[in-house]
Amino acid sequence: MTKQALQKELLEKVKPGAKPSDIKRLKRSKSAGDIPTAPPLPNLAQENQQLKDQLARLKATPPNLFLSGLLETKQQELEKVRKESETKSNTIRLLRENLERDTKEQEIGELKKQLDNSLEARTKALSD
Repeated sequence: MTKQALQKELLEKVKPGAKPSDIKRLKRSKSAGDIPTAPPLPNLAQENQQLKDQLARLKATPPNLFLSGLLETKQQELEKVRKESETKSNTIRLLRENLERDTKEQEIGELKKQLDNSLEARTKALSD
């Protein structure tokens, strides 16, 4: 191409009054062949139906038998421990009551012994 042909082509593409710095900034538009095509859209209706079917199957299956059996076992153990705790609490309460009663009886016995000794000493003093 000659210089004149380039100037002519440039005048056709560029508007009058455009600066040379504006020309450098202009970007070439891409042709239809340069633009990549979008990937095909997935079949959402089919995927939605598959997920609904999967959800229905999961709802239809019984809960995990192992976990339900384990839960029952743990509940029985908990009930057993609760009963043992109640039994031990009752035993502790009864032992405390017995201890208080025995302590009172012991104090009464000591007081009786002191009173007997005091009475003996008085009777001995009176007889002398």
